[in-house]
Amino acid sequence: MVAFLAASVLGLTACGENVFDLKWTVARVNTVLLYSLTRPELNLPSGFDFVDRREIEIQEPGATGSWDLLVDTQDGQLVFVSPGALGIVSEVMILQIPDTAFADVLTAPEDSTLYTKDQPVPIETGSVYVLRTHEGPSRFGVPCVFWGKIQPTDVDLALETVQFVYDVSILCDDRGLVPED
Repeated sequence: MVAFLAASVLGLTACGENVFDLKWTVARVNTVLLYSLTRPELNLPSGFDFVDRREIEIQEPGATGSWDLLVDTQDGQLVFVSPGALGIVSEVMILQIPDTAFADVLTAPEDSTLYTKDQPVPIETGSVYVLRTHEGPSRFGVPCVFWGKIQPTDVDLALETVQFVYDVSILCDDRGLVPED
């Protein structure tokens, strides 16, 4: 049994690499278009799951499974809505950093009091939003949260749409928001 475990560990570190020493080396910046919940059409994606990097059609906020942000129209403005803002228990929190470029946000601030967990956040071009995701599986299947950033590139109140670029770290609970060199 000891020989098997030793061989397994040696196999995991073959060629001098440790498979558990994960690094985020490639940026995966993508663009998404979401629609406000207030639009009358059915089956339009108004939510996003940053763990699985997919758009979500929200019919009932609590019934769709895991998502991180919704787009809604409130008081004549488009807003990001986290699960906590709808009374759903979640790890998701968001921080708006105004007048900042996407490339300039390198790490997620550690002070959790800066983040919003239970209130809608106005969507503005020119701002970057740092996000802690809902809990999802790491590469090894361990539950964890991930950190990412979002920057709206087009906010159209008349059409009630938001287009944004985003990237999310692949590393479990790592506050770094850019891949390592």
